[in-house]
Amino acid sequence: MKPVDFRNANFAALRDGMARQRLRVYRAWQAHGPATTSELARESGISILSLRPRTTELLELGLLRVARVKDQELHVGREGVYTVTSQAEWEDFRFEKIEQAYTQQELCESKGAA
Repeated sequence: MKPVDFRNANFAALRDGMARQRLRVYRAWQAHGPATTSELARESGISILSLRPRTTELLELGLLRVARVKDQELHVGREGVYTVTSQAEWEDFRFEKIEQAYTQQELCESKGAA
C-alpha cells in the first residue's frame, strides 16, 4: 500500500463515520425532539460534543428547524428548541434555497454588466 492509499482510506472512514453519526443524531431528534441540544444529549446518550455539530449540519440541510409557537422561536434559557422538519416544510426550505441561489446569481450577473 502506498501512503496515498492510507490517506484515502482514513478520509473515507472519517467521511462514512460522520454520515453514520449524522444519521444517529437525526434518529435521536426523531425519537426525542422537540428539545434543546442539552436535553437531547441527556435523553439519547450522545455526547454533546458530537451532537451539536451534527445538529448544525442537519439544520443546514433543512432536516431540522427551530421550533416555533405562533411565529415565536422556542428557547429554554439561552438554547433554542429544535424539531425535525416535515416533508412539506423541507420542500419549502428547498424551494427557498433555490430562490436564494437564483437571486444571488442574478445580483452577481447584474454587477458584472454594470
